[in-house]
Amino acid sequence: MNLRALPVILILALAACRDDADRTRAEHADSYPAQLSEHSAALLDDRELDLETCIALALDNGLAVKSSDLARRLARIDRQTAFGAFLPHLELSFTHLDRRHAPTASLPGGAQQQMTDRSVSQFSASIQMPILVPQAFFLYRMFQEGEDIADLIAQRVRQQIALHVAGRFYACQASDRLTTVRSSAAQYAAEVHRQTVALHAAGLATAAAVAEAEALMAAEQHAVANLRRQRRDERAALLEAMGLHPLATISLAEAAPGPDRDLPPLEEAIVEALIARLELRVSDREVAASRHEVRMALVAWLPRLIGFASYDHTSDSRQRYRDNLSYGISGVLTVLDGWRNVHGYQAARMRQRQAFVRREEQTLAVIMEVLRAHQAVTVADEALALAVTALRAASQRHHETEAQWQAGLITAPQRLHSATALHAAQAQHILAGYRRDLAHLLFEDAIGMGATPEVPAHKGDHDDDT
Repeated sequence: MNLRALPVILILALAACRDDADRTRAEHADSYPAQLSEHSAALLDDRELDLETCIALALDNGLAVKSSDLARRLARIDRQTAFGAFLPHLELSFTHLDRRHAPTASLPGGAQQQMTDRSVSQFSASIQMPILVPQAFFLYRMFQEGEDIADLIAQRVRQQIALHVAGRFYACQASDRLTTVRSSAAQYAAEVHRQTVALHAAGLATAAAVAEAEALMAAEQHAVANLRRQRRDERAALLEAMGLHPLATISLAEAAPGPDRDLPPLEEAIVEALIARLELRVSDREVAASRHEVRMALVAWLPRLIGFASYDHTSDSRQRYRDNLSYGISGVLTVLDGWRNVHGYQAARMRQRQAFVRREEQTLAVIMEVLRAHQAVTVADEALALAVTALRAASQRHHETEAQWQAGLITAPQRLHSATALHAAQAQHILAGYRRDLAHLLFEDAIGMGATPEVPAHKGDHDDDT
C-alpha cells in the first residue's frame, strides 16, 4: 500500500463522517417537528383540558420524568448487581485438544513411552461461594441507599413538573381573563370615540377631546394586541411544559377560583418542611450511604473467606483417575497494600463529612425557601385585598361617572378616563388573584405539601420507555 495515499484516505473518511452527522441533523430537523405536531394533536384531540389533565399529560410526556425513571432503573440494576457478591459463582469449561503427535517420553535403553492420548477432551465445573465478605455487605447497603435516592428524586421531579404546569395553567387563565377585560375596554373606548366624534360634529365637543379619545382608543387596542401575543406565549410555555409542540392548539377549561387557605405560623411551616421535603430525605440517604462507605473501608482489614469446589473430567486414557473432585476453603488477609486501605478510610471519612455539610446546607436552603414563600403569600394576600378594595372603589366611581354623563355634567374624555380606571382595576384584580394562587402553590411546595404524583412501580428492565 502506498503510504502517501494514507492522509488522503483519512481526510475522505473524516469528511464522510461529517457528512453523516450533517445528514442526521438535517433528517432530525425535518422529521421531528412533524412527528411532535402529530403526537400533540392526537393527545389534545380538540378537547378542553383542566389542570389535572394537563399535569397527567406532562407526566406522561415529560423528558425529565423519563430521565428520572431511567435513573431509577439503573440504580435498581446496580443494587441487584451488588447482591450478586453473596451468590455462588459457577463456571463450566470444556477443552478439546488434537495433536499431530502424541506426547512421548524417552526412557533409558532407547524405549519410548506415550504420556497422553493424541486427542484429549477435558471438562471442568467449579463453584465458589462467599462465606465472609464484609466489604460486599456494606457495598450492597450503599447501593440500597442509592436506589432509595433515585426513587426520591423521581418523586421530586414529578412534584416540580406538577408545580410548573400548575403555574403555567394559572398564567394562561389570567391571560385569558386579562384579554377579555382589555377587549371590553377597547370596545368601550371605540364607542366613546365614536360618540365624541359625533358630538364634535354637532359642536358639543372640542377637537382636543376627539384627539384624546382617539389616543385612548389606540392605547387600548395596542394593549389588547400585546395581551393576545402574551396569551399565545403563555399557551406555548404550557405546551412545552407538557412535552407537546409549542405551536399546537390547546383549549383550557375554566379553572375554579383558588380556595381560601389559612397560612400557618412560620415556625410550624419550617418544621413541616424539615419533615416533609424530599430533598432533605435525599440528604439523609446520602449521609447513610457515606456511613456504609466508612464501614466498608474499615472492614478492608478483615479476612475474606471463600469456599470452593471443582469437578474435573478428562478423556485421556493414560490418566489413572479420569474424574476428580476437589474442594476447600480460601482465606485472604491483606497485611500491607501500600497504605491504600489507610488512605481509603481517610477519604471515606472526608466524604462522610461532606455529606453532613451538604445536608446542613440543604436544610438552611429549605428554611430560607419557606421564609421567602411565607412572606410572598402574605404579600400576595395583602395585594389581593388591596386590589379588591381598589376595584370596589373604581366600580363605584365609574357608576357615579355614568350618572354624571347621563346628566350632561362631564365630558366624554372624563367618562373614558373613568372607564379606563375601572378596567385597569379589574386587570389588577385578575393579576393579584393569579399571583396569590401562584404564591400559595409555591408555599405548599416549599413545605413539602404540594401535589405529589404517584411514582409508578419498577417495570421490567428490558422495557423501552423512550
